[in-house]
Amino acid sequence: MRYNYNEKAFQFKRQEEDGTALLIMEKSNIQLVINAAGNTILNNLPGHHNSDDLITVLKKEYPHTDERVLEHDMTEILRVFEVYDIISIEENANTKYEDGIKVSMVGDLEYKRVSEFILTGLLDNSMKYRTLEDETAYLPLHLRLRTMQNKEFGVFTERNGEVVGYFSFSGSVFDNTNVMQITNMFFKEGLETEEDDIFSIMINHVIRKLIGTKIIKKIRIPIISNGNADEVFKSRISDMGFVEECVLRDETPNGDLLFYTLYI
Repeated sequence: MRYNYNEKAFQFKRQEEDGTALLIMEKSNIQLVINAAGNTILNNLPGHHNSDDLITVLKKEYPHTDERVLEHDMTEILRVFEVYDIISIEENANTKYEDGIKVSMVGDLEYKRVSEFILTGLLDNSMKYRTLEDETAYLPLHLRLRTMQNKEFGVFTERNGEVVGYFSFSGSVFDNTNVMQITNMFFKEGLETEEDDIFSIMINHVIRKLIGTKIIKKIRIPIISNGNADEVFKSRISDMGFVEECVLRDETPNGDLLFYTLYI
């Protein structure tokens, strides 16, 4: 894995006696605490551009740790560094993706790809729904932070290695509620006849993940009448099985608040 190091990613670093370190990121002022292994990797990023070189360093630093463990930990740490813009990982032209449909929860390996998919969707005529207007909210770092803070969780669908659908749901689903509330929804442009199937696959994936933890009876999308969705969007989610459950008149400065609900 080849990478490029961004020396201006953080404005402050404090190293502790136990080898851990605190970073304050340059653009966001967000703090990142890294363990001793992460700090070792960080200190060696400028002198190398390949993960193979970093493994050599780690093996010398941790001679009694299995190399496979080191490789796994290094990959996870590098992906976190990528999310925080400390490095940019060069895409491998030989990377092979699974054929067909694959559904996954968004994690450190996917934040960058999902972010690129969302930001592209904001500019085209694809189906989209969002509750956050600031585009920076969809950068990898902010997607990850909302997940780490249990505010929001994302799931995405790939088809032959290409991201074609994404939605996120509120972390409140883990509180005392049987309702999963959708916070963002994006589909690749041109999928109008397939959105229903792809959305169903993603919903079923999430529900299977939650079995034994939560019982989901409703999936809800809150819509502001003059705000975050148009009539085309309402029509398309109606095709997915959502129905208008209730309307709160003059609930927001931009109009009524409508709740569209899919019953499970």
